[in-house]
Order: sequence, then structure tokens, then C-alpha cells
Amino acid sequence: MPETAIINPSAAWDDDIQDSPTPDYGFERDRESTRAVAKPAGGRPWSVETSNTGHTFQLSWIGRSYKCMQRIKQFFEQYEDGYFTIVDWDGGGRHYVGHFTGRFPMVQRANDLYDVRGLTFEEIPAVPMIEYPNDWDRDAVARRPISDYGDQMLAVSGTWVEQSQTDANNVTVSILYNSGHAGDWATYEYRGYGFRLYMRQSSNCGQVQVELDGTVLGTVDLYSAVDLGPQNVFERGTVSLDLHRVKVVVLGTKNGAASAASATWCMLEVMR
Repeated sequence: MPETAIINPSAAWDDDIQDSPTPDYGFERDRESTRAVAKPAGGRPWSVETSNTGHTFQLSWIGRSYKCMQRIKQFFEQYEDGYFTIVDWDGGGRHYVGHFTGRFPMVQRANDLYDVRGLTFEEIPAVPMIEYPNDWDRDAVARRPISDYGDQMLAVSGTWVEQSQTDANNVTVSILYNSGHAGDWATYEYRGYGFRLYMRQSSNCGQVQVELDGTVLGTVDLYSAVDLGPQNVFERGTVSLDLHRVKVVVLGTKNGAASAASATWCMLEVMR
């Protein structure tokens, strides 16, 4: 499992390399937009997702020991057609899985002191991780079924109706409602890691099936004796970086206490 090969498992001094394997402070964390945007002569711009590109880092090790340089170079060579894990200890200890690309520009600056400047680390999509990103408050983004421009962002079958609701910040947002037609589905494609699915829970809500990339993850009962509004009804955090499709299938079933079998897609929260 290459993801278990961690180039800097600790930020502390490592006696084996007579140095710390963690790169210098101030390195660049680059996150490229993967949306292609077209702006017509009149009207608003249009955009579409084009790839599953992740983060790219420009890393440097300045004034380091020869043994430290050997370790970095070994990872450069060993995983050029594979991947390994690097930990961003200054960024909350978040893991990234990828490999080095381009050149390994090693320069001797003094006796047993070496520099490597601007070594590129590129995150690789669709590979497993030891620890998946999980800072939902800071790294996740909200993806609603209706865009800011009023476009429906979900692919649907059957009868889904746009409705309005007031969120926790007293802002009016649009949601998609289904009265409970068995077999009706809604799908959202996103770029990122794990996700949280928010749907309404109330006394007239039924049961739905949740799928990810064509695999059934489970069934959710949306019933609640009191109206709770939008709730995180399903969460899957251990998902690798990629383009993913979350699908909700209305089952048309309900538990004995529910007055109806409706389903309301409120939001998808995506880990970035």
C-alpha cells in the first residue's frame, strides 16, 4: 500500500537522517480551478467541470543534511510512477497522496549542507489515503440543487419540484421536493473527497436509497415526529479525490409513523 509510505511521518528531528524530513516554512499550496468558463458577448458566464486535478505544492529543503537529501531523492525516484503520502504539519496535519514531478534540483551550498528549491509535489486522484480530509467547517463547500443563477444542478428523473426554504442563517434558498414517487432519482456530480447529504426530516418524509458512483451505500429513513428541517442524513468521509456522483433514489416507502413518503434534497456538502 504506497499510501502508507510517508515521507515526513513527524515534523520532529529524525536521528536517522540527522535532520527533519518536513519541508521549509512558506511553501506554496496551489489549488487550480478545474472549471472551464465561457463568457458570451452578452449575459452571464457558463462553466463546466473538466477534470479531477487536486493540489500542487512547491516544496523546498534549504540547508539540509546529505542524508535528508538522500531521503527526499529516494521518494522522488521510488514513486515517480506511483504515489506516497506527505503530511502538511503546518496545515493541521492534513494528508496528501501523490508524487514528485519534474526536476530534482539538488545544490551543495556548504560542507554537508544542501538545498532543494521548488520541488513539485502533485496530488493524485482516485488513490487510497491513510487519513482522509475531515475539517468540514473549513475545507468543505456547499453544493445546492439550484445554483446562484437559478440553474438546476441535479440530473433528475420523475417529478422533482423546486421549492424555497429559509436556512439557519435566515437566508432563502431553493431545494428540490419529491412527493414520494417510487423510483424517481436525483444525481449530483462533484469534484472532491467525501460528502455529507442534507435532506429534510419531518413527519411526512419517507425512505430513500443513497448511492455513490453506482454503488448502493444504504437506506435512509427521513421520518421525524417534529419538523427538523435540513439535516445531515448521510455522510461518507473515506472517499478519494475524484469526480463522484451521489444519487438519491426515492423508494416510495415509509415507516408506520410517517404520514407520507416525500423526499427533499436540500444540499450536498463536499470535502475539498
